[in-house]
Amino acid sequence: MNNARHGFGICTYNDLIYVVGGYQTFTVESYNPSTNKWHLCQAISGTNEGFNRATVAENSIYSLAQVTNRNNALCRFDSRDGKWYNLNEMPGISDPYELVSYARTLFAIRRDDCKPFDIQVNKWEPMPHMLSNRYNFAAVIAAKDVYVLGGKHSSL
Repeated sequence: MNNARHGFGICTYNDLIYVVGGYQTFTVESYNPSTNKWHLCQAISGTNEGFNRATVAENSIYSLAQVTNRNNALCRFDSRDGKWYNLNEMPGISDPYELVSYARTLFAIRRDDCKPFDIQVNKWEPMPHMLSNRYNFAAVIAAKDVYVLGGKHSSL
């Protein structure tokens, strides 16, 4: 990588690995495994205050990042023109979360809050939270179901 980072989002799209944002950085890089080279991409607009998560849906990369106003900025990367586009902010979640996608929906999952985002109408909706209050977990979608694995139990 050209820039050191942590707390970043990562995903694969069109045989490239994309590393998106991270703690106090808004740079984006792609890695081509066939050439073993990193390339700088257009940076995300705004200031990334904390962490970032990335996922792919509908032929676009989506990035959800904590920004300075304590809301979370959602952006979409269109690889056809190489640009990021700002979407609807997600208020209310400022702690670490995971971001996964299924069909035309993104899911932001936090220990005590879950929000699906419909990419067709650019809108966040409420959703029941996890039954166990965990943090530092990983999330994945398999066969239309969201799985949350690992993490630490929180008594908060």
